[in-house]
Amino acid sequence: WHNTSTGVVTPTVAGYYWIWWTSLISCTAQVITYLRENGSAVGLLRHTQDGASASQRTVHGGELVHLNGSTDYVNVNFWASGGQAITISGDGYTTWGGFLVSE
Repeated sequence: WHNTSTGVVTPTVAGYYWIWWTSLISCTAQVITYLRENGSAVGLLRHTQDGASASQRTVHGGELVHLNGSTDYVNVNFWASGGQAITISGDGYTTWGGFLVSE
């Protein structure tokens, strides 16, 4: 139920899901990371960094969402103030997932 081309997850069972994410990023600006459900932000988690260095930091979050099991989908998004670039590390440093809590 994970579409690797679009980066979205569409569960096939209706219910409440805990969706979590963690990522190692580099950015010189304030970063906001959030879960999107059907293209709309569910919650915003702000991560600030003082100074002008692009040192790496870990950002993470989680949200409880209800998904209908057929058309609802979720994905994680990152945004940096001032249009600054965000470098998202791979190699196992960035991951996300979820599990069914209750139908």
